[in-house]
Amino acid sequence: MGADPDFYGDRVAPGALEKLLSGRYLVSRTPAIEPEKATPASAFAVSTSKESPETTHYSVVDAQGNAVSCTVTLSASFGAKIVPEGTGVVFSNALGAFSPSGPNDAAGGKRMASSMSPTIVSRSGKVEIVIGSPGGDTIPNTVAQVLQLLIDRRLTVDEATTRGRVHHQLDPDAIRTEVGRDLAEPVEKQLEAMGHKLAPSAIPLGDVKAIVRDPKTGESWAYSDPREGGLALAEKAGKKPKAAKRE
Repeated sequence: MGADPDFYGDRVAPGALEKLLSGRYLVSRTPAIEPEKATPASAFAVSTSKESPETTHYSVVDAQGNAVSCTVTLSASFGAKIVPEGTGVVFSNALGAFSPSGPNDAAGGKRMASSMSPTIVSRSGKVEIVIGSPGGDTIPNTVAQVLQLLIDRRLTVDEATTRGRVHHQLDPDAIRTEVGRDLAEPVEKQLEAMGHKLAPSAIPLGDVKAIVRDPKTGESWAYSDPREGGLALAEKAGKKPKAAKRE
């Protein structure tokens, strides 16, 4: 609905969420989703705008299986350009993600519409995957593509993270691919046969920070996407973290 459900949940019709998540709803959409044919962006009556990429993400899992997946952003470069005295912390400025009016207008305590998609995957209450990424409007499909490789293809966390990705944001009406991480030629030909235009770009798609955990042994494997840099760190097995020294 494009607004914080904590503020406008009572305006959502009964059963609306279940409807949005159902396959039947997707196949009934207009224009119809054509599995074998690209739908031109011009068929959708929507407006689009560019989004800046000043975002970061971190994923954490501890020895007890507690997990954190956190995506944060300053929005515009240097955020609000305000630093509280003595902190060195720059306040974010995400007002651009609110709307001038309507359900997504700015208000105290309200969450704005966002593409950030920090994700934790669990089974029987035990964490198995912690993942997220910066990248503006490319975040949801970046996370979804890596999850698909981890869950459906059973790739290791490093293999799934380094594979090439694709992105389509309606405008421009083309599939963006990554130079140096090209799709397999048969895949490219199949997409072109469906009517898609491919647009290779030197700009990376996302910067995934992922952890895969074995819930039976508690062993974890972490990987930091090499696209933009970062680190994957862990304590050695059996080693207790040192207490921080107070100045």
